[in-house]
Amino acid sequence: MYNLKELFLKVKGETNNFQNINADFLKRMPESILILRLVCGLTHLKLTEIYKERFDKVVRFNIFERRQKIGDKVGERLSKIFSENMPEKIEFDDIEKKYLQTQQEYVKNRHGDENDLEKIVKRILVDENIPFERTVYIRGKSNVPISADFVIPSLLKPKITIECKISRGFSGHDSFAKARIMSMNSIELGKILYIAVIDGRWSKNSINLLKNYCTIIKKENIKELLDAIQEKT
Repeated sequence: MYNLKELFLKVKGETNNFQNINADFLKRMPESILILRLVCGLTHLKLTEIYKERFDKVVRFNIFERRQKIGDKVGERLSKIFSENMPEKIEFDDIEKKYLQTQQEYVKNRHGDENDLEKIVKRILVDENIPFERTVYIRGKSNVPISADFVIPSLLKPKITIECKISRGFSGHDSFAKARIMSMNSIELGKILYIAVIDGRWSKNSINLLKNYCTIIKKENIKELLDAIQEKT
């Protein structure tokens, strides 16, 4: 599993400083697409416009988090886009900034309006001057994505993730519990504190399952959130 800088350096080395980009390389190393998109200064929306595909499909190319196979036609189209948009000057610091910016773009398009729980959590973090970023997922073992609404203190150095979930029926929260358990199996417990802030109708079974993998805080006990964060930080 790469971190952002390791992946940047590997792609730079294997493409002769980003000069030799072709479909065969993208098929062999599909995780390079994230770096190449950032190097070219292409946001998800811009790449969507050029690639002429749906936004959600293009976002899947953010495979620093999730690996996928690249076919011949896709590889050819993307390699042409990257070659045509490659800048002369390439600095890692610029790439890191673009990565964080595009994560926020993804959040905006994925989340839309904040729900009531997200507004409450955000207000607590702001009032207590706790550094955080809004995000969609962070990397687990084998690049398995872990969903989150907030990450503390930053996406690149996560210590705590917070996800807010309002359940309006048993089927919804049972699916949520199962998904979170699968996600939590992909990280080394203890390194990252996973917090689920919940509200609505939850079965005892789902609550008990989640308790084995993360800290659960109900809306009526939201004051416990600050204590949980302070213990970890």
